[in-house]
Amino acid sequence: MNSCIKIIVVLTFIGFTYSQDCKSKLIIETDLQLVNIFINDSLVSDSSHYETELNSGSYKIIVMENSDRWDVKTFVDSITLKNCETK
Repeated sequence: MNSCIKIIVVLTFIGFTYSQDCKSKLIIETDLQLVNIFINDSLVSDSSHYETELNSGSYKIIVMENSDRWDVKTFVDSITLKNCETK
């Protein structure tokens, strides 16, 4: 009986600690090979695949083709992350 109580207390403590450190996972993939990925106007990657963990909140995402052509492809969007989700 005494060991069962210790396990329950430990599991409760781990769950409480985990909920405070919860982050959402953001995955960005593109079929373009040469791209720059910006989150909130900061360059975070120059590859076609990017994964990161972010706190809950709203973020502006820009994926811009890295090219000297005049018709460079650009994707601009915003995302709101909450509740430890993966997007």
